[in-house]
This record gives sequence, structure tokens and C-alpha cells, in this order.
Amino acid sequence: MTRTTTLTNRMTYSMRHESNGTGRSVAPLRVELLGSLAVYTHGRPVSPQVWDRQKTKSLLKLLLTVPGRTFSSEEIFDNLWPALNSDAASKSVRAAMSKLRKVLEPDLSSGQESTYIRTERVGYAFRPESGCVLDTQEFQSAVTRGQEHQRHERWSEALEAFDAALRLYRGEFLADEPEAMWVSPHREHWRKVHQSVLAGKSDCHVE
Repeated sequence: MTRTTTLTNRMTYSMRHESNGTGRSVAPLRVELLGSLAVYTHGRPVSPQVWDRQKTKSLLKLLLTVPGRTFSSEEIFDNLWPALNSDAASKSVRAAMSKLRKVLEPDLSSGQESTYIRTERVGYAFRPESGCVLDTQEFQSAVTRGQEHQRHERWSEALEAFDAALRLYRGEFLADEPEAMWVSPHREHWRKVHQSVLAGKSDCHVE
């Protein structure tokens, strides 16, 4: 069996949510970005002690600002290790990436390809097809449903969808990275989406 086939099989399994014993499905990996970062594997929160260092968490956050986009090594250096020279920053990225893979997949063997992190010649990307559940995607989906119901004057359904979106919005995007410049444009985007939800709810009540 080739490495590609093995990875494909693992990703297919990952995209099938498991049962948590209550009849509800549980994603193998769930990441919440609205508010402070929260990561769950198989429905259980990842312990703060597992991360080992703050930069490992920041690396995941950076990759998830745009899932699927390849971040060059130089871009990662500049955003997370700006004070280090190239050699030291390169070693830090490799160490943090190795740790991140193990946090997300504790059973990952040495040399085994990650379900979630794609390594490319020029850098790294978070695989959008991995089956990981992101609260930002759930939030946007609820907002889109609400707006669609609103356009068709289905007010109660619109309110229900907007309320679902607001329950997902625990706070500003990556609130635990208040000074990071690379977060700012994404935080502003989600802030505007949140404001549109509040406006949408208000319009529904008027109608």
C-alpha cells in the first residue's frame, strides 16, 4: 500500500465522525478559533500541558487563518520567530511542526504523513479536506442559512440560524493573540460577520 493510499484512507476515516456514546457524532479533530484557541481530539479537550510551548499553538493558529493556503517557511519565520536568524528559526519551525503533528495525532508514527498538516517544498498548509471541524466554518454556515431565510422572509427560521451563529461566537477571532499583526485582518473580517448577524437579528425582529 502506498503512502498516498494510506493517507487517503486515514483522511476518509477522519471525515467520518465517531460516536461519543450518546448517539451524536464526534469529529476526530475540532478546532475553535472564535475566542481563545480550543482544540478537541475525539471530543476531548487537548490539555494545556500537551502543547509544551506557546509557539506550537501559534503555528496552528497561523495555518488556520487560511486553511489550505501554503505558508512559506520565511513567512512563518517572520510572523512567529522574527528575532531569530534563519538557521535558528528554521530549527524552531521544524521542532514546533513535529510537536504540532503529535498534538493533533498522538498515534502518528515517525515519518508518517500527517492527516492534517501538508508539507510542501516551500512550506506548510493545513489540509482543508482532512475532516477537521472548524467553528469558523460552522459560524459562517449558520450565518449564510440565516441570510438565505431572511431573503425569503422566513423570519423564525432566520432567527434560529442567527441564534445558532451567535452561540458559536465565543469572542473575537483568536482573542488569545491580541498583539499578533497576522491575526488582525482575519479578526476584523469575523468581527464584521458577527456585526452582520446582530443586524440580521434586529431586522427580523422589526419584520
